[in-house]
Amino acid sequence: MFSDTSKHMVSYINHACEKERQNSLQCLNSNMGDKEICAKYIQNVKECKAFWADVIKDRKSKGHENNGIPSYAETETVKAEYMAKKKEHYKEVLIRREQFLREQGWKTRAEKAAEEAEIKRLEEEAERDKNNKKETS
Repeated sequence: MFSDTSKHMVSYINHACEKERQNSLQCLNSNMGDKEICAKYIQNVKECKAFWADVIKDRKSKGHENNGIPSYAETETVKAEYMAKKKEHYKEVLIRREQFLREQGWKTRAEKAAEEAEIKRLEEEAERDKNNKKETS
C-alpha cells in the first residue's frame, strides 16, 4: 500500500517528533486521557510532523539525497537551519504587514501605546496645572 520511501519518511518524522510525542503522552497519562487539558501538547505533535513534512518536501525539491529525508545525525542541524529560515520569513511577513498598515493610516500597537501614554501624561499635567492655579488663587 505504501512505498518504502513513504514508510521511511513516516518513520523519520515519528523519530524526529518523539520528544513532542512523549510530552503529549505524559500529559494524557497525568490527566486521565483528557485531550482538552493536553491540547497544546497534542497540537505540538501535529505541528512538529507538519514541520518535518515541509522540510522533507523542500529538501526533495532541491535534490537532496534520500528523497529529501535527512539522516538521523543531521536532524538537529537541519532543524536549526529551517527554524532560522522560518523565523526570518516570519519577520519579513511582519514587516510587510506593518508597512501595509502604515500605508492605510493604521498605527502599530507600540505607536498607539505611546500615543495613549502621551495623552495621559498631558492630561495629568493639565490637572496639576489646574490644581496649582486653584492653590495660588
